[in-house]
Amino acid sequence: MAHPKPWLAVLGAYVCGLLLGLLAAEDLAHRLVAHPHQLPALAIIQHNLLVLVIMFLGIFTVGALTLLVLLINGVMLGAVVGAYAWKGKLTAVLLALAPHGMLEVGAFLLAAYGDLLLVPLFWNFLRTGRWRSWYEHRQVLWRALYLNSCAVALLICAGLIEHTLFLTVS
Repeated sequence: MAHPKPWLAVLGAYVCGLLLGLLAAEDLAHRLVAHPHQLPALAIIQHNLLVLVIMFLGIFTVGALTLLVLLINGVMLGAVVGAYAWKGKLTAVLLALAPHGMLEVGAFLLAAYGDLLLVPLFWNFLRTGRWRSWYEHRQVLWRALYLNSCAVALLICAGLIEHTLFLTVS
């Protein structure tokens, strides 16, 4: 992999979030709702795409916002999985999350990596004011665009699966 530092930052933020969520899970287990309300597929997709936009805006914060979003997403996932594990329903929650969760988490990780690849280019542009330097780095720009495009496609699929799965399970 050509850029290991951003990838390590992405994975590190998400894993830290998962661990923090698991630590908070015992308290959350007592507040679980038996039957959450269903969201339409479009609402799920819109929410996840908004998260991608917020992560992209992390470019303006030297990637801090992007990593914070990953950390928070990891905390939420870790807390939910841990809470259901405390209730003795780990298998049920993993079966419910796995079909769409792998796509959703993968999409966030890909997008974050692509966004972090753009951080040095953006700040170099601000420092030098040269648009031509962007052309010199077109491979990185295309890679970031490709990763974010893949993330959008994955999130659309994940939203449709999440909506469909809720309908069949409930």
